[in-house]
Amino acid sequence: MPTVTFLPSFRKVEIAKGSTILEAAQKAGFHINVVCGGQGKCGKCKVIVKSGRTEFEHEQYESILSAAEVEDGVCLACQAKVIDDLRVVIPDATLVQEQQILVDSGEIPTTLNPAVWKYFLTLVPPSLDDQSPDLTRLLWEIEKSGGPKERSIYAPLEVIRRIPRVLRESGWKITATVALVPGGYRLIHIEKGDTASHIYGAAVDLGTTTIVVYIRNLADGHIMGIGSSYNHQISCGEDILSRVTFARSGGLQKLQSLAVDSINAALTEASNSAGIDREDIYEVVVAGNTIMTHILMGIDPAYMIEEPYVPVVRRYLTTAAQRIGLGVGENSGLFIFPAVSDFIGGDIIADILASGMAESEEISLLIDIGTNFEVVLGNRDWMFTCAGAAGPALEGGEVLFGMRANPGAIERITIDPVTLVPSFSTIHNQKPKGICG
Repeated sequence: MPTVTFLPSFRKVEIAKGSTILEAAQKAGFHINVVCGGQGKCGKCKVIVKSGRTEFEHEQYESILSAAEVEDGVCLACQAKVIDDLRVVIPDATLVQEQQILVDSGEIPTTLNPAVWKYFLTLVPPSLDDQSPDLTRLLWEIEKSGGPKERSIYAPLEVIRRIPRVLRESGWKITATVALVPGGYRLIHIEKGDTASHIYGAAVDLGTTTIVVYIRNLADGHIMGIGSSYNHQISCGEDILSRVTFARSGGLQKLQSLAVDSINAALTEASNSAGIDREDIYEVVVAGNTIMTHILMGIDPAYMIEEPYVPVVRRYLTTAAQRIGLGVGENSGLFIFPAVSDFIGGDIIADILASGMAESEEISLLIDIGTNFEVVLGNRDWMFTCAGAAGPALEGGEVLFGMRANPGAIERITIDPVTLVPSFSTIHNQKPKGICG
């Protein structure tokens, strides 16, 4: 197989002949701008081939590549196919760079109502007069401590196997974690000593471009830490339609893996800032648009962009978080907000709940502008919604100098009302490179 060497890092990968330079770059761990989803339309994935042979029709891209660029060996990574060993330079402008992500949205007063609880228990050891099994003894003690009834709690085999050792090594003083699950309750963890205060949940805003995680203490409700990451799926397409196209060509598993990696990166940042162990995160709640949550769960989203535009599922979903690869506690629950339609997803349901408009008599207008935009008009009796693309209109899909919220993006423009003199500011006060939403 041909070897592609990326400069100036000299990172090398072997790739099948006929694969694109973009595929080689992704295999090497580079995140390249592909606003159009690899269709050769946006021109954001320019690379320079220093040596080696590629299959690339420069004539088809005269509107994107200048004659000087062609002379210098510039081509589009998403369209240039690898024929021989290559040496390729990836310009900084082609790489996805650090973005400015809004994470501080303020705290909304709310009633704490978690689906998981911890109980610190002191059990009476067995004796010849009391030969109750360890599990029964444990579940009875949970019930006596105000928890669910003993017969309503299911204990999985992996937890049962740990019970005899943990009980005896702890001197019969342990903390049991119980979660509400469909059909009843589940004993998800036991550990030595009193760790009842170490119980956390993670709220995940799964955006098309960015991901934000809040970690909250489920014992007292305090926000412990905040983390963020850009959505690594960007390397497979800028907007949701381009990602569905990528998924349909066999890329669903890769998209799911990239989403999980992105959430894990934000979880790590949030837990590190809070000084907590990710193993103590027992609930993960995700809000995102319908296509993003389908991809996260490994569900084919292809038919949501074909008439009659039907998702596979709109209802609330739950599974074990580790089942899809999230790095949290064993048996921790993953909960996905339900959707209304293919383009009105759980992120908007979360917006409606957080804004309080579902309980209000007053008519309100809710606007959520991100990579996509959604508008909700109504009150507790009725609501109308609509949705469309927002980010791609400004971030380079159709605008020559459009870009994401990276350093150098013009983020604010003001006009003096008296002199009419305009002024602007850029992210990180760097030389302007383009405009962002």
